Amino acid sequence: MFASKKLLFLMLITVMAARQAAIAHPHLLEISSPKAGTIVNPGQTISVTVTSPAGTAFKSVGVVGPFGISEVATALPASFPIKISADNSCGPYSLGAVGVPLAGKTIFSEPVKINVERSDMPVSLSSQSEAFILEAQGQQVPILPLATFADGSISEITECSRVKYQSTNTTVATVDKNGIATAGDPGSGSILVIYTNPNGPARQLSIPVTVLPPILVPTPNHLTFQSELGIQVGASASASITLTNKSMSDSQLRVKQISVSGDFTETGNCIASSPLQIDATCIINVKFMPTARGERHGTLTITSSMNGVPMAIPLLGFAR
Repeated sequence: MFASKKLLFLMLITVMAARQAAIAHPHLLEISSPKAGTIVNPGQTISVTVTSPAGTAFKSVGVVGPFGISEVATALPASFPIKISADNSCGPYSLGAVGVPLAGKTIFSEPVKINVERSDMPVSLSSQSEAFILEAQGQQVPILPLATFADGSISEITECSRVKYQSTNTTVATVDKNGIATAGDPGSGSILVIYTNPNGPARQLSIPVTVLPPILVPTPNHLTFQSELGIQVGASASASITLTNKSMSDSQLRVKQISVSGDFTETGNCIASSPLQIDATCIINVKFMPTARGERHGTLTITSSMNGVPMAIPLLGFAR
């Protein structure tokens, strides 16, 4: 009988999730423990406590997440044992409570994100790429670091909360908290992967990164639209970028496609039927038309016949 109730509950929340976006009602249903950011270990069993701050009565409540579905409770507050699989790789995981009240529709809690981390340090770090060679400004690549542990297991650790990323030369390349490196100016540097240790020294990996000189050179290589107080919403401001063909031996370069995102538009003479000769230039005119106040970000993307990777030029506007 109990197994049947759990099966019906699982079928209900599956159908509900398929039919509509889950709208959280934290005042009606809440995971009070564990708190967001709690670190748990693979193989550990944790207790998830679900409450109803508003005192709503439920006929069935459970906890769902990547670890499966819990048993079903019929009254709150309730605690649910959740087993973290020993096979779960480190990184963030979300838990959510789902309940069917005595009256009304299915209720979802706000998800709580916990971090699964091994308790032991890796014996070595590596990457799926020994080095990165990037050919265009704005090109992005994932670092995809790996950790080898004493038991011989190897885990991909991109999202581990203990893993931090740094660039030794942010002019050449930057790296974000998710391990995505972005090419900047031509040159060389390294991306550092740091596996922090709360009880001792960290372990570190250095991955060389090289950004090649561009064949199609933008001047400037970014645009910022800013007046003393910012551009007024509904108004506009314009600036231009000059593209120069700096190929050394091929005069058949063509600008194939230009696109722009955000509160920006572009016009110009760069896409034409004839090739851009060596040292020849063309102009891209960019207009900033803010639709809301504050910082407005965009990207000017340029695809040419000489680059396999489009060039991405960052655009920034300030609006009031």
